[in-house]
Amino acid sequence: FADAMICFVGYGALNICLAGLPVPGGAFTATMLLGALFGRGCGELAKYYGFVQTPSGVYAVVGSAAMLCGFKQMSLAVVLIVVECVNNINLAPVTMLAVSVSMAVNWLINERGHDEEQIIRKKLPFLEGQPPRALDTYLAKNITDNLPREALLLQPQATMESVEAALASTTVDFPIMDPRS
Repeated sequence: FADAMICFVGYGALNICLAGLPVPGGAFTATMLLGALFGRGCGELAKYYGFVQTPSGVYAVVGSAAMLCGFKQMSLAVVLIVVECVNNINLAPVTMLAVSVSMAVNWLINERGHDEEQIIRKKLPFLEGQPPRALDTYLAKNITDNLPREALLLQPQATMESVEAALASTTVDFPIMDPRS
């Protein structure tokens, strides 16, 4: 128990202090390691006091999944990753329970996952997962540019020369369209 908790505290402190550095350090595996250390510590403690007879490694797997899910806000993917890593489908139900609790706690505390929060705090440009509501009334065909005259004159079976001539005569790139569709 003590070894796992010392590692958890030490690695957790390093992870917190170094998280904002602009160097590739990776938060995915670090989060899994922190969860596994905490889970193993809890499993060893419960076994020491006689509450359970389950190996502490099971708690490490469940803790790893719960921590990663709480950190990244991805639920089913975490269960699949962890269950496949240990190659034991029997851990799926308890892992799903841990991931569900982790997601519920995360949604109470955070609006977004860690990565999205970092993007927003650093004011980096990115596309939201859902388009703005103002775009709900638009259709793609209504917001495209009009095709140049040269593109409209091309036949579906146009020669290479006529396509090259049409492309050379305009500064606008255009697709080759099939008028039958």
